[in-house]
Amino acid sequence: MKWVRYGAFGIKAAAGIGMLLLISYAFILGHDVITQCDFFRAKNISVQGNHRLSDSEILRQAQVNTESNILSINLQVTRKRLLAHPWIAESEIRRELPDAMAIKITEHKPLAIVDLGRKFIISTRGEIFKTWSPTDDDTLPVINGLEFFDLDEPGKPRSLPFGAVMEVFQLGSKLNSILPTRFINSVFVDREIGITICAFEKNQTIKLGFHDYPEKYERLKEILFQMKNLKDIKDFDSIDLNNLERIVVNPIRIKSSAKDQREV
Repeated sequence: MKWVRYGAFGIKAAAGIGMLLLISYAFILGHDVITQCDFFRAKNISVQGNHRLSDSEILRQAQVNTESNILSINLQVTRKRLLAHPWIAESEIRRELPDAMAIKITEHKPLAIVDLGRKFIISTRGEIFKTWSPTDDDTLPVINGLEFFDLDEPGKPRSLPFGAVMEVFQLGSKLNSILPTRFINSVFVDREIGITICAFEKNQTIKLGFHDYPEKYERLKEILFQMKNLKDIKDFDSIDLNNLERIVVNPIRIKSSAKDQREV
C-alpha cells in the first residue's frame, strides 16, 4: 500500500513538474514572439528637449531605431545610456503602444569654462559636466583661480570663492544687468582680494572683491551712466569696486591717451 501511495505521489509530482515546464516554455515562446513581432516595431520615435544634440545623435546614444521592438527595449538601461552622454543632464523614455516610443531629454546649459590645470565646462547649476575640447564653444567666460575642492560637493556648503563666481553669473543672467554674462570674458579669483572680471570688447577690468555684489552692480551702473555725460571721457580702463567707500576709476580720456586715476 505504501508503494502504491508513493507511486501515485510520484506520478502527480512528475505531472506537476511537467506542467510547470510546459507553462515556462509557453511563456518563453510567447515572450520571444512578442518581442520579435513586427506589430510592436518602433515605427514612430519622438525626441523632445534637444537643442544642441540632433535626433539622430540621441537615438544613436540610446541604441534605439525604427527596427527596434518597443517591448524588447529595457527602459532603465536605455535611460542610463542617455545619461552617459556628457551633454544630457536628464532623460525620460516611455513606450506608446503599439508601435511608438517617446524620448525626452534635458541638456546641460553651459555657463563657463573653469581652468583647473585642465579645462572643464560647468553648467548653470554649477556642475562640471564635461572636459572642454577645442571643438567646444570657446566664447564662454573662463574662470581662473579656483581649486577642485572649491567646487560643489553633495552635502557640503558652497565655498566662498565658487559662491562668489556663481553669484556674479547669476546677476549677469538677469534682464537689463549692467554686466551681462555674455559680455564677461574671464573671471579671476584671488582668495585674499576676491573676484576680478575682464569684460566687454576691450577686456576692461572690474574689481568686485567679495560680498555685496548687488549693491556694487548698482554703483557700477551709476558710474557708467555718469561717464556717458562727461565730454572728455571716452571709456574706462578699470574700475575698483572692492571698497564701496573708496571706488577707484581709471578713465580713458578722449583728448589724451593718458589714464587718470579718480576716486568717486
